Amino acid sequence: CFIDSNSRLLSALSSRPGSASPANIHQRVLSYMRPEGMVTTSPNQVQTTLLEKYKADAQVYEQNSLHNICSLVTQCCESLSLWKLVCEHELHVVAEGLSQQERQQLVATTFRALIVSSRPLISSVISALLNRYAGDVNMTESLSSRLLEVAPSLYSQDDAIASKARELVTVARTIQNREEQLQRLKESVMYYSKVISRINLPSVCELCRDLKFYSGIVELALCAAGVKDRKNLAIHFYKSGQPQQDVNGQAAYIERQRCYSIVTSTLQQLLVQEQPAKRPSSVPAQPGPPSPMVERQQPSDPHEEFDELLTMCLRSDDELFHVTLYSWMITAPVNLTDRLVQIRTPYIEPFLKHMVASQQQDILMFLNLLWRYYEKNKNYSAAAKILDQLANIQSPNLTLDQRVEYISRAVMCAKSCNLATSGSSIGEFLHELEDKMEVARIQLNIVEAVKSLQPQTSNTRAAVEMLTRELMDISKLYGDFADPFQLSECKLSIIHCAGHYDSILVESLWTEIIDKEVALAKKQSVENQMQGVYTKLIQLGQVYIHSERFFPLEHIISVLEKYSCQQHWRVDFVYSTLHKVGVSLQTLFDIYNRLFKSKLPFWQFIHQPLSIIYSLHCFYRDNPSLIPAYERS
Repeated sequence: CFIDSNSRLLSALSSRPGSASPANIHQRVLSYMRPEGMVTTSPNQVQTTLLEKYKADAQVYEQNSLHNICSLVTQCCESLSLWKLVCEHELHVVAEGLSQQERQQLVATTFRALIVSSRPLISSVISALLNRYAGDVNMTESLSSRLLEVAPSLYSQDDAIASKARELVTVARTIQNREEQLQRLKESVMYYSKVISRINLPSVCELCRDLKFYSGIVELALCAAGVKDRKNLAIHFYKSGQPQQDVNGQAAYIERQRCYSIVTSTLQQLLVQEQPAKRPSSVPAQPGPPSPMVERQQPSDPHEEFDELLTMCLRSDDELFHVTLYSWMITAPVNLTDRLVQIRTPYIEPFLKHMVASQQQDILMFLNLLWRYYEKNKNYSAAAKILDQLANIQSPNLTLDQRVEYISRAVMCAKSCNLATSGSSIGEFLHELEDKMEVARIQLNIVEAVKSLQPQTSNTRAAVEMLTRELMDISKLYGDFADPFQLSECKLSIIHCAGHYDSILVESLWTEIIDKEVALAKKQSVENQMQGVYTKLIQLGQVYIHSERFFPLEHIISVLEKYSCQQHWRVDFVYSTLHKVGVSLQTLFDIYNRLFKSKLPFWQFIHQPLSIIYSLHCFYRDNPSLIPAYERS
């Protein structure tokens, strides 16, 4: 044998004249193998060790050779048995189940090539043999058992299971009763799941799609994804930010995505599929009694099928599949974001948070989805915080109106949360949001005011661009815009919002407001002048009527009475307008009385010293109840 031959060869080499002595061999071998400082070994021991090593290697080589010969003989025998079985079932008929290329390859293939390198061709021949009896369950099972018996290495137990599953699908195609059909399809999916790594997943799922067996598609796709990534490397890869250096995680992620794409493509097909324009008529085609017919399936609604499939998908506990599903819903050809924010699974919130943290370009979209999700689930506190973040985020894609709307929604959410809870933190947050809302409204008013300035210059256009780019604090609004552009109403609203009271400043602002309004209608009729002033007073009075410090009545009446005298307005115009604003008659009477007693030099200067007296006279005439009866003359 091989071992004895090697032993004799070694003895011959050791006794050959001029050959190296065992001592020399031992010295040369040890100088290579032995580390420094190893104890010196005797030549006999070295020779014994080498002989044992050669014998062990020879045994391994001989065992491998014998195993390969055995495998070759077994494969030859199984191939001949398979060929015999194919001939028994009419080779020419079986060959019709092969493709043209496979038939040509079969004709040109030698027996040696068939054994050595034609395993795919053998698999095709076996499939064609089984397909010849497709639909005949008994014959297929018998043939499958025979193949397991005569060619177990060419047709394994897994192949038999896959064949059984394929046969069940074939039988299901011929069944008209939907319940029976579904039962067979469920059985087939059960068998396919056992050999999921050996099947053509897209083809099998296509069969399920043709038969509208959508739960089978989900089950098989998720089963395949789990088998391809048994260590769950893909979800770790996703949560780690998909690092390029994680090669194994990336490969597992790609494999899972290929499986998931089968489900999402089915969803998309149902989503865009048009509903049949016309259902089959129930009116018989010809008179007479109805002919016996097998039970038929009623045409199904693609929208109902889509909802059913989506519900099945949401029941999965595969987190990465949920991530893929949600991503598809966002990019679907039909807007599904409303459906997305209504989903209640443990994976939707982490998905949206992850996308917000990892996205740069689409962060606005995911923030919008996140606050809508929180609002739908009545987590108003979290929704308000996200809305506040949106209002203040740096982005050229947001207008000032959108930012104001975000703050307004945040206030509504915070109020809803405040009603549900009595925590001090949410109350403080609500107060902060309300302050931001007031400042944002002022900023909107400043934008409109700057736009209305004539003529428009590069400074006004630049100011509008800056104001619409982001929300600003109240100091910046006053110092950079309201004051330089002399926007008196805006300056008044700013100091009122800030609670900054300066009587001289407030009175000067009211004077500027009235002067501007009169100047706008200076060339118009008296009635138009009074209408303009009346509209402005009503508008501002409703805002400041309850803030006496920012609504200096005595000063406003004094300024208005001066214009009334100069512009020849109606005598009752000033006090009647202020009364409509909400000032009581008694308050007006007291103010007019003080103005009369103050005897301001202005009236002498314009040669109208009795103007206030005349206004008082009309005031008494229109409101006689203000004077006690015993004082009337």
